[in-house]
Amino acid sequence: MRLFGAPGHSGTHRRFVKAGEAAGTGFHAGQSVGILDEEVLADTFPAHPAALLLMTVTTMRSGPVPVLLCAVALAGCGADGSARAKVGLFGAASTTDALDEIRARFEQTHDAQVRANYASSATLAHQIESGAGADVFLSANVQWVDYLEDKGLVARRRDLLGNRLVVVVPSDSQLRVASLEDLLGEPIERLALGDPEAVPAGIYAKQALVNKGLWERVQKKVVAADDVRRALFYVETGNAQAGIVYSTDAAISDSVKVALEIDADLSDPIRYPLVLLGQGAERPAAVSLFDYLGGPEAAEVFRKHGFTVLEAPAPRQE
Repeated sequence: MRLFGAPGHSGTHRRFVKAGEAAGTGFHAGQSVGILDEEVLADTFPAHPAALLLMTVTTMRSGPVPVLLCAVALAGCGADGSARAKVGLFGAASTTDALDEIRARFEQTHDAQVRANYASSATLAHQIESGAGADVFLSANVQWVDYLEDKGLVARRRDLLGNRLVVVVPSDSQLRVASLEDLLGEPIERLALGDPEAVPAGIYAKQALVNKGLWERVQKKVVAADDVRRALFYVETGNAQAGIVYSTDAAISDSVKVALEIDADLSDPIRYPLVLLGQGAERPAAVSLFDYLGGPEAAEVFRKHGFTVLEAPAPRQE
């Protein structure tokens, strides 16, 4: 049995333990499947709920303290005991804190229970393609939404958010990073990025380094992470002397500081498309969540967490 996972926030990691390959889920033994709430398991893996356990590991500088929890799917009920509609929300790891706050607000005003799953956009796209129980998807990358649209899985989409890349170092570091060229210096032995071949934050970071003519020289230092929160974690724990993450991720951590803001012109525009998936389009609660995420109350929360909220496209003229 092997342990996998991705970091959450406030020092907490949620991980999955897979007892073996679960046929028909689209996943294999030893594959990381991201951060899911306990209640999403039965919907995401309906045929094999017993094959998965949720592990919460509180990580401190002195070492990990594991707490093993059973992953039990709980049915949501309204105040009158009636079943509440369940909505599967898949979100890029960088949106974890904002979406947790937004879904809590949504549940207070709607008769629905939102089950969240956070991981890299690449991981989530492959889960959706494999039939995971997703109704609404907030991706950190346009290309992965294009990928799903090519598969016929997208009902509606719109670019919702923007973000920026920054270089971070541990909060107690004396390193000075005045330019991207400084990443070539000897004091930086390891540079944490999201996987530059799949994770959006890593893809954008690689574009910036390529456009500055630095990628070939800095590549040997790169520690590729499963998602941007894990890249942040590597810097927080001193396992990397520097990292490139979104500004919104840097803002949630007291263990890192921003050393450099990266010129936005060095990469493709960082856009977060919001997607209503095919099965969600058939569920009124999912449509309501999609609309709510694009509305003013959610925009207030996204801005509070440092995202740029993009204007909704003008309606088409008939």
